[in-house]
Amino acid sequence: MLEHHHLHIIKEVHRLKSVTAAAHSLNLTQSAVSHTIAKLEKHYGVKIWRRSGNTLVYSQAGQYLLSMAEKVISEFEYAERILYQFH
Repeated sequence: MLEHHHLHIIKEVHRLKSVTAAAHSLNLTQSAVSHTIAKLEKHYGVKIWRRSGNTLVYSQAGQYLLSMAEKVISEFEYAERILYQFH
């Protein structure tokens, strides 16, 4: 199942251009990030990205999820700000 943390990982990997750097930024290990993405790929039967030398190239599915991440994460952050205003 697609979860909020999957989108955070996909967005951070894209922003930092590195699984290792994204893992560090998210306070995770590189292994945890790789394992999480591998499970997501296995569940849906798609690849999120592939390596081309030192570069990560997003697949069509990966590009879709990145687009969703950029929208959904900002919506979650906005909702959190609004919720804090209720008290």
